[in-house]
Amino acid sequence: MRLLWLIGAVGISVAVSASAATARPGTLDPTFGEAGVATIRDPFVELVPSFIAEQPDGRPLVFGQLQFPTGRHASAAVYRLTARGRLDRSFGDGGRALLEESPGGHVAMTDGGGLAIASQLVDETTAPVGISVTWLDRDGRRLGATPARFSRGSHALSDIVALPDGGVMVATSNRPTDSRAADAGVELIRFSAARSVDAAFGLGGRVLVKPPYAFGEPKLAVAPGGALLLASHEPNIEEGGGNIVLGRVTPTGSQDLTYGSAGTTVIPQAPRQFQQLNDFEADARGRAVVLVSRLSADAGFSWSVARLDEAGGLVRDAHGASGLVFDLALESDGDAIATGMRDGSDSASTVFRQLGTGRADGTFGRSGAAERRFRSEPFPFALAVQRDGRIIQGVALRGRGAQPDPFVVLRFWGGHDTRPPLVRLRRGCGGRVRTVRVRISDRSRIAAIDARAGGRALRARAQKRLTLRIRRGRRLRLTVYDRSGNRTTRRLALRPCSAQRSSRSRSTTASERLPLRSVAMRMRK
Repeated sequence: MRLLWLIGAVGISVAVSASAATARPGTLDPTFGEAGVATIRDPFVELVPSFIAEQPDGRPLVFGQLQFPTGRHASAAVYRLTARGRLDRSFGDGGRALLEESPGGHVAMTDGGGLAIASQLVDETTAPVGISVTWLDRDGRRLGATPARFSRGSHALSDIVALPDGGVMVATSNRPTDSRAADAGVELIRFSAARSVDAAFGLGGRVLVKPPYAFGEPKLAVAPGGALLLASHEPNIEEGGGNIVLGRVTPTGSQDLTYGSAGTTVIPQAPRQFQQLNDFEADARGRAVVLVSRLSADAGFSWSVARLDEAGGLVRDAHGASGLVFDLALESDGDAIATGMRDGSDSASTVFRQLGTGRADGTFGRSGAAERRFRSEPFPFALAVQRDGRIIQGVALRGRGAQPDPFVVLRFWGGHDTRPPLVRLRRGCGGRVRTVRVRISDRSRIAAIDARAGGRALRARAQKRLTLRIRRGRRLRLTVYDRSGNRTTRRLALRPCSAQRSSRSRSTTASERLPLRSVAMRMRK
């Protein structure tokens, strides 16, 4: 029975590995949920996902606002799924963590897989008086909340991002209610990893960045080294929307005037066209990638991806497709992934992939877009790229029944695995020459192989399987570099190869103290 179970487990593992190796990017991952779609139903409320991310162990977290079927607002919640797309009952209370306050949908994943959730504090007249950051650990347990009161002005909570040191940064748009125009701008409030306002940042943990960043909903992205990229609107009173303005803030909170032109870069709005900032990210080199929606009377809704260089210069603003988009994620090589809906396709959620060159990736889905149709109307608001390269999408469904509608999480094959390659080594002998057989998980990801033994470099071609012949040295050091910049290093002690043993069988006695499972008892006749 145990043998049959082992054979079945090995067969399943081989089948999953084979499907991962042959899967076409943009197709649903059949190992997740039901044929790539995980459906989560709650008997009392329904969730509108606005944030999705992967914990370090590969389990997705989904955050969103809860609503009753009648439309009355309830609160917010976080759900956790297993790596296979099932509701993880070990998280929070039976798979979800409820939040009584109304965070407003601004969430960041902290170091270790916890969450920092920013909410707006209001008084009896519902006027904003401050913000609060609620902290959850990786298993959905509440760690506390940190409030921060506003001094003056009418602040609007706009974004939160996680910082490399474990803290978070919150952005609010400050629009003074009186004649104090000097207070207009974006106020940045920094919270340390100890879950308190970082008094060492700016003035008591706050920095005011001057206009033109005071309008719209300013968004943040973290560049390498801890610098912050900031994007917002410069309003167009006549046509709505407006120019999109970007800048950079140093880790100490001062505006970087070397960025763009005197500290700002502008993505202009075309005449007779409405332009909106949807989302933006910073790639591994600190370059801004901006997701922009546009509306014109002639062409309807469309979207584009604008890319800047490290100095803030606008490199390109590449048209994507017709339709609506909501969220942006970047893959390891800088390709842009967007979630939304095609124009004229109200029953299908879509994931788009645009290459760094500005062209649609023809190898992804169908002409750069992967669709999934539903019987209910989908709202694909959330998107993330996992470390193994697969893409997860959070979609709210809206039907016409009285019962709460479920939300779904889809997982697509992406083809950009960002994990270090898996390397297996096996010692052997070729006569008196020591050999090491090397097997690497994915040949397409290998950029170079560096093998050294006895202070000498060995000839090792960048291929999935190879055999190293080692004549000198007692230890082997093998380093595999992949195309995403990751590397895997393995060290192996080398044993001398003695002469070939006699093929004559011998009896084995218990006095040799060998493990019982490794002893092959052979009786001499």
